[in-house]
Amino acid sequence: MMSSTASVTVDGIEKRFGDHLAVRSTSFEVPAGAFATLVGPSGSGKTTILKVIAGFEEPTAGRILLAGRDVTRTPPHRRDIGFVFQQYALFPHLTVFDNIAYPLRMRRVPAAEMKSRVGEALDLVQLAGLDRRYPAQLSGGQQQRVALARAIVFRPPILLMDEPMSALDKRLRDEMQYEIRHLQRKLGITTIAVTHDQTEALVMSDMVVVLNKGAIEQIGDPHGVYKSPRSEFVATFIGESNVVRGVVVERDGRPWLEVDGRPRLPLPDKAAPAIGRPATYVVRPESIGVGRGGPAAVNVGGTVAEVTFVGDAQRIRVELGWGTPLVAKVASREGLPVPRAGEAVEVTWSHEDASAIF
Repeated sequence: MMSSTASVTVDGIEKRFGDHLAVRSTSFEVPAGAFATLVGPSGSGKTTILKVIAGFEEPTAGRILLAGRDVTRTPPHRRDIGFVFQQYALFPHLTVFDNIAYPLRMRRVPAAEMKSRVGEALDLVQLAGLDRRYPAQLSGGQQQRVALARAIVFRPPILLMDEPMSALDKRLRDEMQYEIRHLQRKLGITTIAVTHDQTEALVMSDMVVVLNKGAIEQIGDPHGVYKSPRSEFVATFIGESNVVRGVVVERDGRPWLEVDGRPRLPLPDKAAPAIGRPATYVVRPESIGVGRGGPAAVNVGGTVAEVTFVGDAQRIRVELGWGTPLVAKVASREGLPVPRAGEAVEVTWSHEDASAIF
């Protein structure tokens, strides 16, 4: 089964519910064949945007273009979009076959072709042989696969998914992330998903759109959004970050972050801040090494306040005596010494692993 594909353009979309502005003048484009994820906390506007793209909500302002065609006033059933709902919305009285075949029946596809297409879809989602079962006879993961098969069986150019894995346990959710990504690449179908799970967004996407309070905070590929956050919100929402706030000062001919009245951290070389301007310094816990010193671009002394075992890593909180404590995540390895609470240590990291937000 191969699907045609189309780009999706969100052009200046706004959405009001009474006096509440749920989405604020939002624009972005998802290229044909790409996988984009809208990620943000509850109330950030991500599901509203997805419903506007699908046609389930009408925007207060702005346009939706599919493959360059304005569909803003086009009803949902004429947009030719596959949609996977958060709770799957399977018909409990229909078999797996009939649930998947439903969009084809609505399009009056001949019986022989319908059987062939449903068979293809079942093979793609690894449910061959379960076509006569009912939804109640399936596991959560199998139900999700049925919902996905139903959304792609009519070969739509665009697939939308609203929190598609929220009802699954963590282990199954992790497995399905890779399965859906593999299927999307195989079909080449333009896909937009909504999630509040940051890891899910990073694992599955070509493009991540981070939303907060109805507006876009940052758009980019997963690596860029994670490694170079453009706001403190993105730095703390997408993964865990150490955040140190201060003011830019000059020391030895280069910019530093002043905290508690003294220059404490040299700002990254890629930063070009104005002296005297407030700034936020960001470094990820996994980028920080902990020990008794050594060659590194940044080297700061402190005292271990707490060590927590989290399975694959040791989470080490270090008090610096100024500002916010830093948290390091050091891989758990047999025989690797771990500092104890109260021990004096140096925390070290590379300039390239830090970001400065102004």
